[in-house]
Amino acid sequence: MAGQKNRRSVERRRAHRRTVNALDFLGAEVIGYRIQAADGYVGRAEDFCVEEESSVVTGLLTTAGSGHVFVPLNAIERIDKSEKKIYVTPTREEVRRGSRRSTR
Repeated sequence: MAGQKNRRSVERRRAHRRTVNALDFLGAEVIGYRIQAADGYVGRAEDFCVEEESSVVTGLLTTAGSGHVFVPLNAIERIDKSEKKIYVTPTREEVRRGSRRSTR
């Protein structure tokens, strides 16, 4: 029993390292990109939001004005690497309203 539990712990740490390495690679690419809604500029991608237990990326943390805004992954319409922009489907106000609810 103890050996099996230890093996799972080692596997979890290895999986975590792979996830962190993938985030480092993706972060170097899209961090700093402009977040663009249909009605204008939202902010800049500052960091990834990662679920603590599973290390799954759930969205982007964006600087907007004097605060931070959470942009969920399902809100991303497309990423344009040549323009260094991340296009999102909600409006600026919808992104800001949604982020206030999710951070409480």
